[in-house]
Amino acid sequence: VKCLLKITIETDHALEVDTAQNAQEAFQACRNNRYDLMIFDYMMPSMTGLDLIKKLRQHQLQKGVPIFILIAESGSDIKAQAK
Repeated sequence: VKCLLKITIETDHALEVDTAQNAQEAFQACRNNRYDLMIFDYMMPSMTGLDLIKKLRQHQLQKGVPIFILIAESGSDIKAQAK
C-alpha cells in the first residue's frame, strides 16, 4: 500500500513523498522536516500510528499538519482513539 500511495501521489499530483520503514524513522523525519500532510499506518513496527502521533504532540512537532491514519480494522475503539 505504501508504494502504491507514493507512486499515485507523486505521479498524479506532482508532490514529493517521504517514506519511513517504521515509526522511529518517521519520528526522525518529522524532527528534521516540515510536512504539509502526513499519512501513517496504524500497525507499524515498534509503535502504532496513534502512538507516533502522541509522541509528535509531546515534542510539539508538526503542529497543525493534517494526519491520516490507514487502518485495516473496523473496531470502534481504535476510531474513538483516533479522534
